[in-house]
Amino acid sequence: MTDFYAQDLLASCVVEVQFDEANITDLQGSGAIEDNSTLKMEVISTDKRCMKTRIREKELIEYLPKTIPQRLFTPDDVIQIQITNTFTHSHIIQLKPIDLPLSLNGSYTHYAQLGNTSQLKV
Repeated sequence: MTDFYAQDLLASCVVEVQFDEANITDLQGSGAIEDNSTLKMEVISTDKRCMKTRIREKELIEYLPKTIPQRLFTPDDVIQIQITNTFTHSHIIQLKPIDLPLSLNGSYTHYAQLGNTSQLKV
């Protein structure tokens, strides 16, 4: 799939992002992510259609049981995930799906570094 996408043989593709609930609970327990932290996600792209990919900023806990679809338009598109904490540092994670081992019917688990020791499982 990534080969087709990189060669512009697909008009666009959809990446479904989901957060691991147990991992989020562990991160909240360790203080890396606050209980009332918010999530904002969008696709960074040169294509103007990407403006429709931005999700409304809500508490992270509301998105945990859901799969969040993000439409990509060019091979260089980046999914930007921002977790905002009130008192501790906020986190920005950027995923470049073309660099991930994607497939048509498989899934991939990505670990993003939060601070020095914590990892977010996406």
